[in-house]
Amino acid sequence: MTRRNMTFSSNLAKLRIERILDLLAKKPFLTPPEIAAELYVVERTVKIYLDHLEKEGLVYIAKWTREEVIGQRSFPRAQWALGEHKSRPKPPPRSKSAIAKDFRRRVLNDPIKYEASYEKMMRTRARLLAKYRSKRLKDLAKAGYTDSNMARLLGERIMIGEKRRTPSADQILEVLRLREKGATWDSISEQVGIPKTTARDHYNRSIK
Repeated sequence: MTRRNMTFSSNLAKLRIERILDLLAKKPFLTPPEIAAELYVVERTVKIYLDHLEKEGLVYIAKWTREEVIGQRSFPRAQWALGEHKSRPKPPPRSKSAIAKDFRRRVLNDPIKYEASYEKMMRTRARLLAKYRSKRLKDLAKAGYTDSNMARLLGERIMIGEKRRTPSADQILEVLRLREKGATWDSISEQVGIPKTTARDHYNRSIK
């Protein structure tokens, strides 16, 4: 169906136009997919009717939304309303960094839905944390800092006794791996060999 073979004067077209106007009067800011669901037609047909009504000065695009998500990207959807106003222009494409940031936010808000992406994100964070911590320890050691001073500068708990003063990078990675599998803090402490409060502190610091 195209605009070329639509006159908008048939009884069916008039009924659809009346239905669209009635829907927007009852509930403004509807998107084409929402209107299509009410009319039992495809979205392309609704867009043709909306373009026609916009030219007639009956409807306009009030705003745009990005609620629909396909993969890692969200696409803008026009929200229509009644009135003879100038339609809002379509927003420019989002940058890759903005798309990635929004996707990370959705993953962290719903790790169950995005389980694979969440696990990959946690592995990446743990790897970067271990790399950063290793570099910081080397730099501080070259500068002549003691173990206790290095621990304080890195914001880590200082452990008393014969045990290692600060967890190693491998221990931190093991804490993250076990916690993601659902292990308890007592179990993690026993398996990794560090106090559970230290394990919990490093885990919380890693996922922030």
